Amino acid sequence: MNFGPKIDVIIPTYNLADVLVDRSIASILNQTHKNLECIVVDDGSTDDTEQKVRALAEKDNRLKYFKTANQGQSAAKNFGVEKATGEFIAFNDHDDEYLPDYLEIALKKFS
Repeated sequence: MNFGPKIDVIIPTYNLADVLVDRSIASILNQTHKNLECIVVDDGSTDDTEQKVRALAEKDNRLKYFKTANQGQSAAKNFGVEKATGEFIAFNDHDDEYLPDYLEIALKKFS
């Protein structure tokens, strides 16, 4: 079965453990294009971001969590790119959500 190219979606986050980061991650993991990995880069949060994201990662192995020292969003994105293994990379902010078919539609632009 062909699942199409793997896409890594990188979500940099900082101190947003409330419902918004959960919704952002859910919008990635619930995509119609399933061959993906969601990489959350925690830019030194001091709230319970780590506990919340790790709990979600236990339920879906496509979710990866990394914590770095606070260096800003650009550094967090670059760290995520270093960890990515997919053919394509996409970014999503911790307070944004993808529509369910966003990645599927985006991939069609490359074919």
